[in-house]
Amino acid sequence: MFKQFPLGGYRKKATGVTMIPASGIGVYSLKPVHKLNYIEGSTWSGDQEIGRIYYDQVVNTQHTEGVANIKISVDQLKKHLPNCKWIALVVGWFLDFNTKECVPMIETKRKERLEVINVDGEKYYRTILEDVIVDDDEYRMKVEEKTVFYGEESVTFLAVTSSLDDYWKVGNWTRENARLISDGMYGETPSDIEVLDAIRFFKEQGFKVCFYPFLFGYDTDKPWRGRLHFNYADEVNDFMSKDNGFNNFIKHYVDLLSTHNVEVDAFLVGSEMRGLTMSAPPTFPAVQHLIDLVMYTKQKLPNTKVSYAADWSEYHSDYATGIRHLDRLWKYCDMVCIDAYFPLTESHTENFYEIYNGWTSGEHYDWVYRDAENGDFTKITISPEYAWKNLKFWWENEHYNPDGTKTDWIPRSKKIWFSELGFSCVHSATVQPNIFVDTTSVEGGYPRGSTKETNFVVQAIALDASLEFLRKQEWLEEVFIWTWDARPYPAFPRDPFWTDGVNWEKGHWINGKFVSDEVLYIM
Repeated sequence: MFKQFPLGGYRKKATGVTMIPASGIGVYSLKPVHKLNYIEGSTWSGDQEIGRIYYDQVVNTQHTEGVANIKISVDQLKKHLPNCKWIALVVGWFLDFNTKECVPMIETKRKERLEVINVDGEKYYRTILEDVIVDDDEYRMKVEEKTVFYGEESVTFLAVTSSLDDYWKVGNWTRENARLISDGMYGETPSDIEVLDAIRFFKEQGFKVCFYPFLFGYDTDKPWRGRLHFNYADEVNDFMSKDNGFNNFIKHYVDLLSTHNVEVDAFLVGSEMRGLTMSAPPTFPAVQHLIDLVMYTKQKLPNTKVSYAADWSEYHSDYATGIRHLDRLWKYCDMVCIDAYFPLTESHTENFYEIYNGWTSGEHYDWVYRDAENGDFTKITISPEYAWKNLKFWWENEHYNPDGTKTDWIPRSKKIWFSELGFSCVHSATVQPNIFVDTTSVEGGYPRGSTKETNFVVQAIALDASLEFLRKQEWLEEVFIWTWDARPYPAFPRDPFWTDGVNWEKGHWINGKFVSDEVLYIM
C-alpha cells in the first residue's frame, strides 16, 4: 500500500535537542568574532601604517552579516521544531589518550613575524601580528579608520589603536598557556564567557537548558572517549583526581555556573565513559567518583537536576561480569540518562511501523548476535533481565547481580531521559544508529549492510517512529535529538571555513534536512 507520509513528521514531536559543535572559534558567541592580522610596530620612526589591518575575517557570521550564527540557528530551531523546549548545550574539552588528561585546547595562537621594508635605501622591520582573535566589543573599542598622507595622496584603512585583548579564557587557561590542537583535528574549546552568554540567551528565548560537558578523544585517530579503560583502581583514581583529571573538568563548569549565578535546568557529570566506568571490577572505582560529582553538583547547583549520560551499552550492566555497576550511581541521580543508540531493525527499512516495533522486539530485546563484530550472526535468545533494549522491564523491576545480591535500584523510582537519540542519513541507519560517518576518525563508518548511499528519508521516518513510540512510555520523561548545530543552515555545511561540513550530508545533523512536505513510501 502507498501512503502519503510527512517527511518532517517528527518536527512537532521533538521536545529537545543537543546543540553542537561543542568546539570551534566563536561557535557559541553572541557577538561577531574577528580574526585579524595587523602591523603592530616598526623600526622606522616615520611609519604611518602602524596598526594597519590587512586581514580581517569574521568567523561566526557566515549566514547573515553582522549577526552571530548561534542567533540565526536558534531562530531556525524555533521555526522548524516549534514544540522544542530543551537545549542540551554540548561543550567540549579534550581527553588526551597519551597523557590521560582532560584539558581545554585552542585552534590557534598569535604569531609574530618580521617584514622588511625599504625606505630611501635603508632597511627597516615591521612587526606583524597574525591570528589575533577578538570579540566585537574589543574590536569596536580599539579599531578605527585611519587616514595617512603620502605627499598629495591619501590612503584610508582600518587600524588597531592599542593592544588587543583576546576574549578566550577557560578557567586559568588563556590563549597564551593553553595547548594547541593539531592542525585541523578539532575546533577549540568555547570560552567561558561565550558559554555563559549562550545559556543566558537560551533562557531568554524560553528554552530549558541542560549542560552537557563533552570529551573529544584526542589522538591521531580520534578515538571515542568510551575507549578509555584502566586495569587497576589506582590508575582510575589518578585519572579522576589529578589536576588535569576528569573530576576537575566537570567541577570547572559546576563552579563557573555557581559563581556567576547562571542557572541550568539539568547538568550531566559526563557521558559515555563506558570503558572508564567498567574499569577495575568488581569495585568499579570510577562510579564512586561519579557519585561524588553528582553530590558536588547538587550542592553547588541546588535547583538543577543532575545525572550521568550512560552509553546505551553501559547503563544496564558491565558486559564482562554482568554486575549492575551503575545502579549505585542511579540511586543518587535525579534521572537515568541514556545515549540511546539501540539497534531497531535487522536491515534497511523506511517502514514506519517496522521501526516503531523495533523498540519492543529484535536485537537486544529478544536476542543478541553471538559475535557480530567477527561475523558470527548466530542469534542467542535472551531473557528480559538481560535485554538492554527492554527499558520498561529494567525500569519497573528490582535488579540482581550474578551472585544474587540485590542492587540499590528501586523500581520506578525515577524517570529515564534519552540524553541522545539520533540516526544518520544513510542506508541502513536503523540497523546501527550508533555508527557515525566521519572519515577522520577510527570510529567512523557505515551501519552493517549499508550501501553507503545518502538517505534523508530514513532519518526522518526513524525519528518520527521513535518519538511516536517513546512519547507513550511511562518510564520516559525527556528526549534530546542528536543533533542540532549552532552553525545555521545553509552556511553550515557550505562554508569552507569549517572542515566537518563534509560529514553533514550523511551525518546525524537534522538542520537543513526538512527536505519536502511529503514523500511516497511503502507502509
